[in-house]
Amino acid sequence: MQKRTRKLIRFDIQLRVVLISLCVASLVLLMNFQLSVAAVERTKGNFAVGTSPHLALEGLRNLLISKFLLSIGFSIPMAVGMGILYSFRFAGPIFRFSQYFQSLKTGRWDQRCSVRQGDDLQDLCIAINQGMHPVREFLAENKRLLQDLKSMVTKGSFPPRKVPKGT
Repeated sequence: MQKRTRKLIRFDIQLRVVLISLCVASLVLLMNFQLSVAAVERTKGNFAVGTSPHLALEGLRNLLISKFLLSIGFSIPMAVGMGILYSFRFAGPIFRFSQYFQSLKTGRWDQRCSVRQGDDLQDLCIAINQGMHPVREFLAENKRLLQDLKSMVTKGSFPPRKVPKGT
């Protein structure tokens, strides 16, 4: 197996995935920070004169843990949702490529590869169609020749055969 030399194979797609991940992570961190600041502000009154600092700190710790769990509860579904929504842009074309190659396997050579407008991997679909164009032309020419041959056989009209001299 060859070792990969380039880490960014499809820079455009990989950059988009990284940026979406950074946006989700930044939103989670911002939400967690805001909830933590609110928890600190809420427990500020517990540090009044005569109150045990251990009790106040324990209350703050409990508040921070509950706010953290709350932010995790929001961030996981948000990250999953964003991942699913974005994955349609490249999972859809991969599924369509699979269907396309299955149709080729069953003999449907006349179909062209297609993906939806706005999907990623448009350039790959174009390259597949460009690569299949000569194959389609070759198959169409062979089909025409076969039909001509069948027609000549059924009519019994073969072109005169040239017999080499000396045989």
